[in-house]
Amino acid sequence: MLNTHIFFPPNYRTGELLPLYLNIHGGGFAVGDAQVDDRFCVAWAERTGMLVVSLDYRRVPRHPFPTATYDLVAQIQDVLADESLPIDPDRITIGGFSAGGNLALSVSQLPPLHGRVKAAVVYYPIVDFGHPPPVKLASRPYTDGPLDKIGMMAWALDWGYVCVGQNRRDPLLSPWYAKPEDLPPRIYMIAAQWDMLRLEAQQMIHRLAGL
Repeated sequence: MLNTHIFFPPNYRTGELLPLYLNIHGGGFAVGDAQVDDRFCVAWAERTGMLVVSLDYRRVPRHPFPTATYDLVAQIQDVLADESLPIDPDRITIGGFSAGGNLALSVSQLPPLHGRVKAAVVYYPIVDFGHPPPVKLASRPYTDGPLDKIGMMAWALDWGYVCVGQNRRDPLLSPWYAKPEDLPPRIYMIAAQWDMLRLEAQQMIHRLAGL
């Protein structure tokens, strides 16, 4: 069973429609659940005045791509259909950390969110499975920086999430290859300086910005 955690802003007034922020946790598609971002979600609701719903999904190795994407689609459909939640349907934002950032950009391309999500806020997302971990490690902008801990387990996560024969440039798997019109119109992407995922995030944002 998948759980969701719901956070109201402290100044919420009954009957008021709230902008919605959908949060997707990280964990390399392998660990974590809806509650791991509770502190972040509380702070986000308090500081933005948004209704925050933190989502969950089934994880690898038992549930490779695209299971998590469609788990999230089903949950989001339920959230948007829940009349007890004071959601402003014209103000929907989605976001997530690492694997969660990947999934946020993935589900944004599918109903019920395609065309409805106004913005995405993604932190150090995985956006390109088309290049294997050694290539990403070798292309780190600062190869003399601290050891990238993600690099030590990247092969295992890649093996667990992507099935043999899967098209690695499928936009649902690798949002880097998505058409701009299939993604949210506003994307705020945060990447870490020494992260092996930094370059792909930077290149994706430059491409979307037409740079």
